[in-house]
Amino acid sequence: MANMGELLQYYYSLLLLSLVTFQYMIISSTSSSVLARPLHDDEPNKVLVLDQKKLLQFSLRRVDSDKNLTLFERVRRAAERSEYRYQTLITTSTTATDYVVSQVQKVWGEFVMDLAIGSPPLFYAAILDTGSQLIWTQCQPCQQQQCAAQATPIFNPINSSTYSPLSCSSDFCHDFSVSSCADDDHCAYTYGYAGGTTVNGSMGTETFTFGDWNSPSTIPNLAFGCANSIAGPFGQFHEAGIVGLGHGSLSLNAQLQIGTFAYCFTSLNSSSSSNLLMGWKADQFPVPVMQTTPMMTRSSRPSFYYVQLNGVSVGGTQVKVAPSAFADGMIIDSGTTFSRLPSSVMAVIGDMIFDMTKLGRASDPRWPVCLQAGAQQEQLPSMVLQFENMELELEGERLWLNVASDVVCLAINDGDDHLLILGNTQQTNMQVVYDIDNGYLGFTATDCDGY
Repeated sequence: MANMGELLQYYYSLLLLSLVTFQYMIISSTSSSVLARPLHDDEPNKVLVLDQKKLLQFSLRRVDSDKNLTLFERVRRAAERSEYRYQTLITTSTTATDYVVSQVQKVWGEFVMDLAIGSPPLFYAAILDTGSQLIWTQCQPCQQQQCAAQATPIFNPINSSTYSPLSCSSDFCHDFSVSSCADDDHCAYTYGYAGGTTVNGSMGTETFTFGDWNSPSTIPNLAFGCANSIAGPFGQFHEAGIVGLGHGSLSLNAQLQIGTFAYCFTSLNSSSSSNLLMGWKADQFPVPVMQTTPMMTRSSRPSFYYVQLNGVSVGGTQVKVAPSAFADGMIIDSGTTFSRLPSSVMAVIGDMIFDMTKLGRASDPRWPVCLQAGAQQEQLPSMVLQFENMELELEGERLWLNVASDVVCLAINDGDDHLLILGNTQQTNMQVVYDIDNGYLGFTATDCDGY
């Protein structure tokens, strides 16, 4: 029999859920919008209301934002997450199994968003990921040894009046490169981690609630993955799932037929939340779109957004490397904290910086270019990434990290010749616009604390 403490916690949870649900119902009837995607053939009886006037705005927080950490500790932990994600990306296998297969990152990312699933709504935190397309959360039945610990109760579909399993004949099930049917004709999937870790579950549709809880946006019949088994690292930040914004029909933006979204990331040590805006037109964003570069895709990593990097300059001097060093383009990634350039390019950049600054070399295993700067940080040069049709200038916190009291490091890591990444540190205090409809990415420097 449960002890008194467990009973009190249970009844408190019921009271909190009742209050949140009541508030949600009142707000929904007055100020929220209901968004919907077109119906698929296997959903003939669902009637939806579409209100295009409502624009979606999400509040994002860094995974360490609720921890009492020094800046040095935040940098160290962010570096570890960034390294894990990068190693996963370069070792990801595309080998098919007997189930629906895609790739999942070992460490999910840097930014968390709050949302609710089901009717009544169950609130949980999910990682934002521009490098994958699936929306998913842990679901019951899920034994302790099969699922990761999370801060909120694990979603149970049988407790929601709006949950519906997806059949094997649904378009979304067919959108995976390999599909399989469970015995009950439900679409089964396996998301494969690099190194063999897997997430298993089934596809369904459900009502999700996003946005500001004072004016929530309710989205019915959103396709998502209901994960019943996770083998491998997950949930280290007590997140309960992931929201994919990458290329592909299963992403949140694709399902809502939203062709444009933007975010503005606050700095690593900021106490302010970051913002994600969806459904806004270019002239509606808080900051004008000043520079754009064409958006590209690559068949090797189809969910990611790529841009073409043509060159790099440091302190106004061109980095002299073969153009082939940038031939594969560069991924724009929300989940990788620190950018990656080929090691051959980083070696040249390091020599240039040491020659320019005349500062002593410092050693740190996490970054290839470190200086004994101390109070001489005004000598640190800027960097320009030369993309197709635009230049992105990096300086200050977007380029340099204080890793010790007298040591600064370039916030860019050595990378593989075929996997260049623009990480979220280099996107700090910058409005980044993904205009999928028109095929470009836009960058505008701004103060994201007041965005």
